[in-house]
Amino acid sequence: MGFADVKKPSLIVLSQYLSPHFLFADLNKRIHVRTNRYFSLILIIGLTFTEFCLAGKSHSSICKAGTYSKQSGKDLSGDESNSEFDDSKSSESSNEKFCETTDVEAHISEDPNACAKNVNVLCDPTYPYRMFNGSCNNLNHPNWGVSFECYMRFQPAFYNGFGSIRMSTKGGPLPEPRDLTLNIFKNLHRPTRKVSFMFTIFGQTEVHDVTLSFPANAPSPCCAPENKDAPACIPISVPSYDPFYSRFNITCLEMIRTLPCSTCNTGKRQQSNGVTAALDSSLVYGADDERANQVRANDGSGKLKSNNTENGELLPTGIDPLDIFCYKKIQSKCFFAGDFRVNQHATLTGLQTLYMREHNRVAAELKRLNSHWGEESLFQEARRINIAEIQCITFKEYLPYLLGPSLMKKFDLSLKNGTEGSKYNAKVRLGMWNEFPTACFRLHSMVATEVGALNLRFKNLYSNPGLIHQGHMGQLLQGVCKVPSEKYDHWFVNDTTDFLYLPPDVPYGNDISSTDIQRGREHGLAPYVHLVRYCFGNKVNISSFADLAPGLMSCKNANLLQKNYKSVEDVDLWVGIQMEHHLPDQRASLKQCSLSRILCDNTPIKEIQKNTMLLQSKEDSPK
Repeated sequence: MGFADVKKPSLIVLSQYLSPHFLFADLNKRIHVRTNRYFSLILIIGLTFTEFCLAGKSHSSICKAGTYSKQSGKDLSGDESNSEFDDSKSSESSNEKFCETTDVEAHISEDPNACAKNVNVLCDPTYPYRMFNGSCNNLNHPNWGVSFECYMRFQPAFYNGFGSIRMSTKGGPLPEPRDLTLNIFKNLHRPTRKVSFMFTIFGQTEVHDVTLSFPANAPSPCCAPENKDAPACIPISVPSYDPFYSRFNITCLEMIRTLPCSTCNTGKRQQSNGVTAALDSSLVYGADDERANQVRANDGSGKLKSNNTENGELLPTGIDPLDIFCYKKIQSKCFFAGDFRVNQHATLTGLQTLYMREHNRVAAELKRLNSHWGEESLFQEARRINIAEIQCITFKEYLPYLLGPSLMKKFDLSLKNGTEGSKYNAKVRLGMWNEFPTACFRLHSMVATEVGALNLRFKNLYSNPGLIHQGHMGQLLQGVCKVPSEKYDHWFVNDTTDFLYLPPDVPYGNDISSTDIQRGREHGLAPYVHLVRYCFGNKVNISSFADLAPGLMSCKNANLLQKNYKSVEDVDLWVGIQMEHHLPDQRASLKQCSLSRILCDNTPIKEIQKNTMLLQSKEDSPK
């Protein structure tokens, strides 16, 4: 089996797009070649402004990158299949007339980290492994992309004053998030034709890998009358006529503000990224030395901690004070991993368990082949291989169906056969832009109800590590490969709009769409039309709702926004993105490295489709 190692990737968000710096390594010869390519992790399928934000100065830096194989000269290869992401008609032709190159660097708002005290970081350019906290990725700027770095912005923060939620441009408050859920993001089952639910679950592990916002210290509960106006509380009002929550006399949904970034104390409120801005499997290994040491076995095997049970190798159990998904009733069953969100739902827990098993499988194989290696070499080599495999799956099985063939080709994102690399561009700003995790990488409408196993609904998986303890991991992961994701649009299933994070023995949960809207506002994201103007430049003029159609969205969706907002200038970024046109049918290449192979190697699953991101078809026969 050929392994491709990707060392020290970094991510730069250009609108919804991330850019990693890869360092590929030949594991036999220990030769390291710095390379650079742009990694798109965009959640907007067919966004008009998405495509244009990707254009610009960054385009010239997009490079080809290959992979090294353990067997010299052996190329990655595989089958090619077709897939449809959704049924929406393409607006690609109408979009092209607006397309123009945008000078991204010239328009990015002031770097909030510019006033940070310079922390001297000594980087050893010969050290072959990535740092857990993301430092030393760029040797010229070793603090770029580190954990707890302030988010940057494409547009200045929009607040009422220093950090209060903005008001309508027509005066008065913006529409309540729950009202927007009821009027725009209604419940409807709209499955994709070919994209599996695994596509959505895998995407969540991607976002957990590169973004994390910590909650501020708030009184509990925020919905209590005495706490509603607390600085750290931003509860969501529920109208008396709400068809669901009114049954339980619920008039308020809990929500806490994000912890502000402490780097700077000037200007508008800003948030920080609690993990590295790199696709480096921090959800497996942690984003600092302390967390990494907590998940390592450190017993000479190079493995991660685990519990060997009759149901296979499981993550260690443990109580994490940060884990809001580990309720008191289930604390004895909660798992501990590199990311404290591991217990959010059982399929996420399953994938993180899978990544742990793959690391340990590789570490055992490396020890068999290299009996003289010590703990550190075994651990770090297994880690770099595991990271590289996940990155390989991302580029070959995930991104092609997320972005479509046009963007993959335009920005040369497909991995090529061979071992050729590309030059590392040290000028690319490594970091995370607030617009990405707070609006663009929120594919929550794609969450499905059915999970394809055990006659369970997705709402039954929240905070349910017991399913993994009971030996259902393989069934759950294979199940989500068999059932479709929902489409990316403004329709949601009530497993996320009424039952989000459903606690044990409680008949209702929270609402994801209301949460997404409120989170964007409390992060001070610029309104939708401001990002459109930023991306389109002078090619588009939006002064009314009528100007949104047909170039950006359908007339029906533009009218729906008009019914719910006082002004087109008020439309939330996340809401506008959800309403846009989508890309046409998409294609991708299936090559040697695959999630299906990792599933077969580490679970009882004996047969599964080649590309787990797609529903099984004649062209994608089981392996």
